Amino acid sequence: MMNLTNGIPHHGYASAASLTTLESLNSVIQTLPHQVHNTTSSMPSSTSGSSSLKEKTERIKRPMNAFMVWSRGQRRKMAQENPKMHNSEISKRLGMDWKMLTEDEKKPFIEEAKRLRALHMKEFPDYKYRPRRKAKATLKKDRLECLAQWETAVS
Repeated sequence: MMNLTNGIPHHGYASAASLTTLESLNSVIQTLPHQVHNTTSSMPSSTSGSSSLKEKTERIKRPMNAFMVWSRGQRRKMAQENPKMHNSEISKRLGMDWKMLTEDEKKPFIEEAKRLRALHMKEFPDYKYRPRRKAKATLKKDRLECLAQWETAVS
């Protein structure tokens, strides 16, 4: 049977941890960012040709997955409780905590992620995820070539 808590449907959650996750889901939903991120800078562009290389376009962000929906509220809470903890450590702990949640505890976040994905598809029907990866091998090769040229120039 489906119950409503704070306007969020859930399926018979009884534990305090479940209520906390539902409350965090509710707070996360209210603070979801706008999906379009403007990549243009407020800094004045130089007068050289470099401004023509950088087109002033908007980048469409990917919709958040269930872990991202959950971790957004949890990260804020953990950072407030542990102000000196590094973000990398917070991320590790959040990953472990997420793995420890049961499927029932994850369900509201999975449903919210599905809703966000459907909304994203409706808003941006032509969107296609295109990861932008830097070629590490090329960077390493360029450094080695640069070092070799420097060594020959010095000797």
